[in-house]
Amino acid sequence: SIAYGAGGNGVGIGELLAEKYGFALTNNAVSGSTLVSEEGRGCISDRMLANTDEYDYVVFDGGFNDYGLGKPIGALNTGEYPYSSTPTNDTVVGALECIFQHMLINHPRTQMFMFMPHHINRVWGQQFAGGTWEDYYNAIISVCARYGVPMIDISKDGRMCTNFAAIKAYTANSDGIHPTKEGYEIF
Repeated sequence: SIAYGAGGNGVGIGELLAEKYGFALTNNAVSGSTLVSEEGRGCISDRMLANTDEYDYVVFDGGFNDYGLGKPIGALNTGEYPYSSTPTNDTVVGALECIFQHMLINHPRTQMFMFMPHHINRVWGQQFAGGTWEDYYNAIISVCARYGVPMIDISKDGRMCTNFAAIKAYTANSDGIHPTKEGYEIF
């Protein structure tokens, strides 16, 4: 929903940047998506693995809905590639490994970026079934580091921190999660 632009009525960060810098944008984001594959949900890994289009850049986010739904984090494959087991998209780490391997093998010229959303309320220490957001965040960073996928880390480097009521006001219905158009402009 954050990449899609749910709080901005379908206008998100991608649309604002495309307008500002004059590039063509295809926004394949779906509100409520998870990295982990789940029937009936707009799964990021399923969409990325089915992608046959060529893009110069692919920027995506994911993991926050997995955290909220308690999806398993998983662990990185060990050893040298090719690993003794093939990753599967039934954990957050496995889904990212599936995506990154697919893109590196099938779309080697496409530059990938992982986008981490803004600092959302006080979720860092909140424990859900799968762990804290910090656990998911660190797992995502470890997968990106292994595959050389740069992070666009708005939660650490952006100015959008919804711990503060004045900033939370720039989210849809002050939910602290879904930036409005003005909220996207802030970060």
